[in-house]
Amino acid sequence: MKAFLPVIALVILSLTALACAQPALPTATPYPTYTPAPTYTPYPTLAALPTHTPYPTHTPYPTLESLPTHTPYPTPTALPTYTPYPTAIPNFLPPPASIDGTSYRTYTSYRDRFEISIPHNWIVDDSDREQYSFDAPDETATASVQIEASSAALPLSLLAEVLISASSEFGLEVLENHQVGPNKWYIRSVGRHFDLPCDVDMEQYLVKDDDVLFILITATCLQWSAKWQEAFEVFHSSFNYW
Repeated sequence: MKAFLPVIALVILSLTALACAQPALPTATPYPTYTPAPTYTPYPTLAALPTHTPYPTHTPYPTLESLPTHTPYPTPTALPTYTPYPTAIPNFLPPPASIDGTSYRTYTSYRDRFEISIPHNWIVDDSDREQYSFDAPDETATASVQIEASSAALPLSLLAEVLISASSEFGLEVLENHQVGPNKWYIRSVGRHFDLPCDVDMEQYLVKDDDVLFILITATCLQWSAKWQEAFEVFHSSFNYW
């Protein structure tokens, strides 16, 4: 037993030496300093939602009325065949010779297809599409031919009533009013008229041809009626249309 003691001691020493020969453990890295969490900020209190206003009750759309039945357009009436203007003045009776020596000339409108005799020195104004004016140089008398569209169904007497009504509006008094032919009406009136600074003696003839109405007018002051009587008679009697 004593013999093994030195051996045990040797073993212990060897183990001790071996233990001393082990490398030193590394120095421990300390944990980082603890940073406290930030203070918690509570969320703001939510505002209460506004009370819901219900949508208004829907008003139904009114019932659509049915569209009226379409009336077809009338069939267009064919235009009348164009008749070219004559190359010469149509045959007509020459105006009568003047008692007081006044000579006449014939005015012809190929545009509206009529002709009429006027004193040779009267001034013509045919710039208006619906009225031809003829005036004495001394402005003591005037005449005109007016062209109006007229329905063929309108009677001549009704057209005369319209013209008489218009004359009354101008302050003229109707003295004569009667039919002088199948398509001709005569009206004579007197009174103050805006065109002449005197009491006027006016004669009007209505001549109807299907859908066209010719209105022949002559006028002068009452004191000059005798002077222009023949010229007015020639003017009215010589009117011709084709």
